[in-house]
Amino acid sequence: MKVRTINLEDVVQFEQIGMGADNKSILNLNKWLDAGRTKLEWCFVIEEEGQFLGRVIYGIFEEQPYDLKIWQIKIDTAYDLLEVGNKLLTDSIMALKPKGFRTLEYHLYSTASEVFETYQYLFKKQGFHIVQEKKSYEANQVHHVETAKRLYYKTMQEVGEEAFIDAIEMVTEGTLDREDLASIMSYGSKQAAALYYELLKEIDFNETWWRMAYNLTGEFVGLVVPQKFSETRGAINYIGVTPAQRGNGYINDLLWEGSRLMTEDGIQSLIADIDVQNHPLEKALELLGYQYKRSLLTLKLDL
Repeated sequence: MKVRTINLEDVVQFEQIGMGADNKSILNLNKWLDAGRTKLEWCFVIEEEGQFLGRVIYGIFEEQPYDLKIWQIKIDTAYDLLEVGNKLLTDSIMALKPKGFRTLEYHLYSTASEVFETYQYLFKKQGFHIVQEKKSYEANQVHHVETAKRLYYKTMQEVGEEAFIDAIEMVTEGTLDREDLASIMSYGSKQAAALYYELLKEIDFNETWWRMAYNLTGEFVGLVVPQKFSETRGAINYIGVTPAQRGNGYINDLLWEGSRLMTEDGIQSLIADIDVQNHPLEKALELLGYQYKRSLLTLKLDL
């Protein structure tokens, strides 16, 4: 088995790895390349006698040029996952190490329990460790939450970039999200907020959807950032309430506002990934009709 980077002539075969004869590949690599999510030299294939057995796609966020991500890894089900996956990861990581990246991160979603456990074993064998455990919730429609019009909202377009970054900093104080806590420890609260703002912009930037909430006396309460992944799929990608306003149920209002914006725009599948320790947000999601679908592990490797 040989691991190598791909060229443009390989793209079609690369996209079809692991896809059945009647399935269409959901991967559009050229779109990813055009968007800057990855580069050809960060796309690796493992092959044997011209047959592609698996692929791995690495990439970065522009604001974190030294923190490499695995956007996707896929092994053809006709081959041994551990054998092929271990060879693919070992050789591709070795090829990328001299390029100056500091960390490598992968988000592993649970599907079939056996496959989930096998992938955990595969990544841990490579030296990855779990830095966060999340629950992934989804909804096709949400229940209306009666808010008695106790909040009003201003869009990102109205308040401006600086005010929105300040708002992110405020709602992350005392956060239950371990990824946010780690970022604050590394960069400080102000820089961590600015960095997260830029990362969110890279995913989907709609200034009219990003909302800051205020109570009827004009006090800032919290914010919500719904984002579109496709014409039918979106997510509550950031949500938070200031420490002074927690305990008033405002998370329900914010979640409803973000969900409402997406459903009214035609989004049919709503997603929210939350830290397993974030019990208030978990209750709010269930109140609106979101249902737990799968687990998510954030795995990280120091390069």
